[in-house]
Amino acid sequence: MGISKKLLTAAVSIAVSCTSMAAAVSGTVGTLSSSAAEYSLSDIYDNIIQEESKGETEETPFKVFDIYDAFVGGTSTVVPTTSTTTTTTTVSATENTTTADTTTTRTASSQLTLTTTTTTTAPPVNEWKESWGVDVSRYQSTIDWKRAKAAGVDFAIIQAGYGRYASQKDSCFDMNVVNAQAAGVDCGVYWYSYATTPQDALLEAEACYEVIKKYDFTYPLYYDVEESSQQRLSAATVSAIVDTFCSAMEQKGYFVGVYSYAYFLESKVYKNVLDKYDVWVAQYASSPSAYSGTYGMWQYSSSGWIDGIPTNVDVNHAYRNYPYLISLANGSSSGGTTTTTTPVATGAKKGIDVSSVQGEIDWNAVRSSGMQFAVVRAGYSDGDGVRAADDKFNDNVQGAADNGIPRGAYWHTAATSVEDILKDAETFYSIISPYKLEYPLYLDISDPAILDAGLTSEEITDMIGAFCSYFEAKGYYIGVTSYEYFLNTYVDASVFEDYDVWIASHGVGKPEFSSKYGIWQFSASGTVSGINGVVDMDYCYRDYPSIMSAYHLNGF
Repeated sequence: MGISKKLLTAAVSIAVSCTSMAAAVSGTVGTLSSSAAEYSLSDIYDNIIQEESKGETEETPFKVFDIYDAFVGGTSTVVPTTSTTTTTTTVSATENTTTADTTTTRTASSQLTLTTTTTTTAPPVNEWKESWGVDVSRYQSTIDWKRAKAAGVDFAIIQAGYGRYASQKDSCFDMNVVNAQAAGVDCGVYWYSYATTPQDALLEAEACYEVIKKYDFTYPLYYDVEESSQQRLSAATVSAIVDTFCSAMEQKGYFVGVYSYAYFLESKVYKNVLDKYDVWVAQYASSPSAYSGTYGMWQYSSSGWIDGIPTNVDVNHAYRNYPYLISLANGSSSGGTTTTTTPVATGAKKGIDVSSVQGEIDWNAVRSSGMQFAVVRAGYSDGDGVRAADDKFNDNVQGAADNGIPRGAYWHTAATSVEDILKDAETFYSIISPYKLEYPLYLDISDPAILDAGLTSEEITDMIGAFCSYFEAKGYYIGVTSYEYFLNTYVDASVFEDYDVWIASHGVGKPEFSSKYGIWQFSASGTVSGINGVVDMDYCYRDYPSIMSAYHLNGF
């Protein structure tokens, strides 16, 4: 077992007390594509490192996970809002009276002050709600949206345009958005793709943004990938195209999804990419049985007839309460319940992970916003032999340190062999070695190139072991990070016994991950003072700085 988790060698006798993490995080931060319930710290970690004697030998392993119970509990419902009302009434009385519900107290004038406390709880808003709607484009011509609404249309997904240029805006887009919203129909939008490279997808994102930026939407923005030219591309290329467009629009603050027919999603888009975004699947059958993943909307027919729409139209079932979820992302409230913009994880530390994508960061403002840690990208490999430092790594690590924010670091790999990943490790070490880091180092193994190489779970596990062992030998606390689906599907569970885990899961509620983890990335669309655009948001459940200091890891 490695020192990162199971082999922290103790001196003859160790007595360490970790700082409690029970204080609530101050400040308003983060926007979400979803919400999560309140998590009790007692269900997450015992934050006290017990006094422990190692009198028999100096080489007795110190087992971090014998100290921390790493299972995260909780449910996936929204915490109801509670309010309390107190009413005071003066009544005649001759003696003190106490009942189960009220307490009366004699006054000097033999009067009683009766105080009654009433607590009311607003019902939680359901994040799952079935609704019915259409998707339309210029082919439906002029639509009478009031009649469509009266016919039962709850929502409309409206084509904004297609291709790489804003001039390719759908000719009916503006009319459809304005009139549908005026009729009380919730609206989302889609952009039809012809991209065959990630560079094309980025141009499509820029064009889409120019077309839609002046409108607000209560349903997602979907990227429509289904062209015959895209069917001939590899899954790696299509996945990169989807991820490029969706991440670019997510960075601009949109709730983003991907649309296609079931077979295309199943065969051409990696599951770890689909896990990052909402899914709208098309299959004209009794159910979308050809698609095995999760989805929020199903297009079940292209031949619907609806009053107010002069042609056949696509019809859809939606299963998520998108207006509510998007109201969370905008920091507003819905359904009579006041909501917060981040999951509530009582006692956990709140932080961010950043890279050069965020540009210049005002770390003083980040600290003032309540952020308690940052994990910074040190660099990356691209699978073609290129290994490079992140342009902003030194600035971010130093800026965070200057403002009292503890730091960790991660390396994004596209390596597909043990030999290549050890070269990654050497480069990573050369970048981070000048610094003392209070949080772990992490291997980010989420790159689509790894799946495209067809590696087995055993091969992926061997790569992780080689990389992590390299850093253990140099006295670093090392862990692994990726999306929940990737870790569950492609990494042998033995890895999670040897190394710490930072899990990315942006769905509703806690991650469905059977092993233990120390950090949860719960959103990729947070907003934090001092950072332009959106940023990844994280909760940490361990007192890592105390571990590094006590066991002289990460340069301490």
